[in-house]
Amino acid sequence: LYITPLRALNRDLLSRLYWWGERLGLRVAVRHGDTSQAERRRQTLDPPDILITTPETLQAILPGSRLREHLKNVKHVIVDEIHELAEDERGAQLVVALERLVTLCGEFQRIGISATVGSPELVGRFLVGPKRRITILQADTGKEYRILVEKPVPTKSSYKLSGELFCDPASAARLERIKKLVEDHKSVLIFVNTRQAAETISSRFKLWQECVEVDVHHGSLSKEVRIEAETGFKEEKIHGLVCTSSMELGIDIGSVDLVIQHTSPRQVVRLIQRVGRSGHRLSDPSKGTIITLGGEDSFEATIIAKKAVEGLLEETTIHEKPLDVLAHQIVGILLDNKYSKLEDIYRVVTKSSVFQNLRREEFNRVVQQLADERLIWINPDGESISKTRKTWKYYYENLSMIPDQRNYTLRNVVTNKPIGTLDENFVVQLEDRYRNTPFIVKGEAWRALEIREGEVIAEPIQDPTGAVPSWEGELIPVPFEVAQEVAKLRKTIEHKIKEGGVGEAKNWVLNHYPVDENTAKELVDQVVAQLGAGLPIPEPGNMVVEGWGNYIIIHACFGSKVNETIGRLVAILLTSRHGVSVAVQTDPYRIAVKTPYPLNPQDVRKEILGINPEHVRPLLTLTLKRSSLFQWRLIHVAKRFGALSRDVDYTKIHVRGLMKIWENTPLFDETLRELFHEKLDLPRTEELFQRIRRGEARVDVYTRSPSQGPSPLAITILDHGVDLVAPQRPEAQILEALEIRLLARRVKLFCMACAKWGATYTVSTIGDPPRCPRCDSRLLAVLSPHDNNTEKIIRKRVITGAKLDKDEEKEFIRARRSADLVLSYGRTAVMVMAARGVGPQVAMRILAKMHPDKKQLLRDVLEAEKNYARTRQFWD
Repeated sequence: LYITPLRALNRDLLSRLYWWGERLGLRVAVRHGDTSQAERRRQTLDPPDILITTPETLQAILPGSRLREHLKNVKHVIVDEIHELAEDERGAQLVVALERLVTLCGEFQRIGISATVGSPELVGRFLVGPKRRITILQADTGKEYRILVEKPVPTKSSYKLSGELFCDPASAARLERIKKLVEDHKSVLIFVNTRQAAETISSRFKLWQECVEVDVHHGSLSKEVRIEAETGFKEEKIHGLVCTSSMELGIDIGSVDLVIQHTSPRQVVRLIQRVGRSGHRLSDPSKGTIITLGGEDSFEATIIAKKAVEGLLEETTIHEKPLDVLAHQIVGILLDNKYSKLEDIYRVVTKSSVFQNLRREEFNRVVQQLADERLIWINPDGESISKTRKTWKYYYENLSMIPDQRNYTLRNVVTNKPIGTLDENFVVQLEDRYRNTPFIVKGEAWRALEIREGEVIAEPIQDPTGAVPSWEGELIPVPFEVAQEVAKLRKTIEHKIKEGGVGEAKNWVLNHYPVDENTAKELVDQVVAQLGAGLPIPEPGNMVVEGWGNYIIIHACFGSKVNETIGRLVAILLTSRHGVSVAVQTDPYRIAVKTPYPLNPQDVRKEILGINPEHVRPLLTLTLKRSSLFQWRLIHVAKRFGALSRDVDYTKIHVRGLMKIWENTPLFDETLRELFHEKLDLPRTEELFQRIRRGEARVDVYTRSPSQGPSPLAITILDHGVDLVAPQRPEAQILEALEIRLLARRVKLFCMACAKWGATYTVSTIGDPPRCPRCDSRLLAVLSPHDNNTEKIIRKRVITGAKLDKDEEKEFIRARRSADLVLSYGRTAVMVMAARGVGPQVAMRILAKMHPDKKQLLRDVLEAEKNYARTRQFWD
């Protein structure tokens, strides 16, 4: 068996292994989700010598009857790109599947392959389990990596191009440099960190006239589009391919002679994996260029590039005892028809590395959970289990540990037009930690007003201070080691400046790091700016608390996960002790806290100094359980446990009720475990607060007045360096868009004088003042185009004089109020009532202001729409 994490890698491997198979007399085939039924039948009747597959497909064929017989002949299992599987739950699922395979065919050789394993012994143990012998082969091929960090500077042509491509000059300069590098090489992979960046850069190249042929490739595109892009690139019809991690694993495109990484790759492993796509011949160097945004991005990229050249990789972290995986594998072992006794199943599971420390009590709780969900029966002897009607369905619906995520449409409250999409994960954060915090989509700042089924209604805002990128959830975390090295480099540059001046510091950077002149200058200038403001450069092991207006910025170079942990702790303490609601956002180098009114930084320092390391876990557990993030993750865990259907909609579930039911169950425990493992870093955070308590780490404080502004190093988190930012939209444009939308709305006018005429119009086509063509009355009610019920009520009252019931009377009064407004204010009243959520009562308040100009009127209408979007849940 040859197992790889990606189907694209399977396709790539198949063509290469065919070549070897023909020469060695070995038959090779591939089997995964896209394999046709005809090919599957062929493999079942006449199996190949080498089967290339994915972890999920191995799960699928293990309990099968026919192919299972062929698996008895397995002698070798090769796991390619094992570093990718070792760090997620797919890998945990795979190593248990290998133990199940052992019960079928006996012991076999296991071979793990990767060019980027930071912890070889740990990953080796992960693959073979705790008791088997392992040999680590560190192949020294003499492979050379040539990596350069560049910071393009805008020129005259950049300013001209920025208008053509609708971006700022700095972004245009980066695009010019990418274009030049693509033109100077045969085939270039252009890696980015998010799908949004991939789409944005590729779209700018498409706008660019007479530009090189560039395409895009990422996981959200259809299989056909991805294959088309891969094929075109391999055949050299496309010279540049903008891609995400979808192309970083082992894809062999021999013509690639350069890899461009747009912005910091955030991890050394990622950079080596990506740059390794170039120069695939052993004698050729792998060449890579990192194009940075400047500022902190340049610092981070510089550190990662140096570590990559020196081969210093991050340590690997492996999931321990994932209970959702355990549940699925218990059912899988039962379906294998090998064991039904719990003792036998427990023995198979604990032979794997991820469950070697699993206590029998933990195992029994998961078995009981499966029984409670009717996925298995616990037999009367209490020592064995049996299948139920749900067993097969549960197993095959949960072959993949990759969570299913919905996308939400982001809709502009002003124009009612869709702007883009947001991941479910980010939308949950908007409800939780980013409540009332602006966010960036397509280069503009937005604030969420309402989250409803499948949509986020948001308003465009002019002040992007403190805005978070909407793609933040896609970004991989920056490791603790990288953030610490950034802090050390800053301090070293500070010493070099003090010893020999700015020029000496710049030369030192050029001599010791793989950067160009512009990047070296950028690094030194950032330190000079901080020193010039009379402020310290934060040291690697210490924290600095900076106060500015309603913001507290905690400078802490501890990486993404540690800072996320500290941020949540600080938020809990400030909320409970000061009685204020706080918004928190973090990056690898600092934590920003926004409060309703200014807090004294000294008080924040006292809170940090008072944190007891022993209370870190209980405090975080308490706050996580209350968060929307926990609730959202609990739903996904419940799906993988079979407690909820896979296609259930998060927004339609009463989560709090389910939380009460599932508290103190394995579902709750697994949700907490996943959040602690993926989002936070408890061990390093506890160690940090122990060092603070022992006096080995300092927490310093300084305050900035509103006129001084935040420090140069604080600005980054308050004003995220957003790539390819569009010019900020002025208010006049927003109000103009609102007016265009209101005038395009369709409304029904119905005469309350004669009750015999009604017609539907777009607002722009209505005369001013509006009149009934039958009786010439101006007493016209404004109704929804589909509202026939109110028409009947008006006729009933006006024509027949019949008495109305209570509900009918209410509708009649509402219609009459709208007609009174049309009588007094003409078409303007119709336009105002065409706005979302603006009925006669709200319209009356708006129109009574007697606005001096249309702009003032539209401002009030927009505010009313936004208020409706915020409070709609209470009215509907």
